[in-house]
Amino acid sequence: MAPGASAPKARSRGGPGRTSAASASDRRDAEAQPPPTGRRWVLAAGGALVAAAAAAAAGAAPLPGRPVLREGLEPQVYSYRIVRTYDHDPEAFTQGLLWINGSLYESTGLYGKSGVREIRLTDDGRAEVVRQSRLGPKDFGEGLVHSGGQLLQLLWHQGEGVRYNIQAGESGKLERVKKRFRTPLS
Repeated sequence: MAPGASAPKARSRGGPGRTSAASASDRRDAEAQPPPTGRRWVLAAGGALVAAAAAAAAGAAPLPGRPVLREGLEPQVYSYRIVRTYDHDPEAFTQGLLWINGSLYESTGLYGKSGVREIRLTDDGRAEVVRQSRLGPKDFGEGLVHSGGQLLQLLWHQGEGVRYNIQAGESGKLERVKKRFRTPLS
């Protein structure tokens, strides 16, 4: 990186226009890896050509424009149309989203800000949080599924998940089942 130059900005998961500075390790990696010049560039290009020639010699066919599951069967193609939009909390990073019995359930991520919330969408375009449950500061919420009257939320890098009873009453909180579950990937 040139002296006096600032670090490049990396797009965050927060949506259009939201940026965050690249991490220090990204900057160190970029500084440690000079752009290919001279001999390195020739070696890199030569390696790419050898790989392409090997693939062609092996009879590799180009990928089709549309995937085919089995001979004669093609995947169903859906379309959509926007019928209404709703405001969304800009500090909530959606990791999982479900529609169950007239309510939207959202799993949010970020350390110290993760949780699950039930949201009611109103006819006048408002999204009201009906009830929610927050995770601890060391938990990063991820995907969300519905099974047997419960919501199951995965936790990033922990090999665990959290259960919530969704018929838990009007306390303003989703009732979290005390014991966590282990995922098959743990």
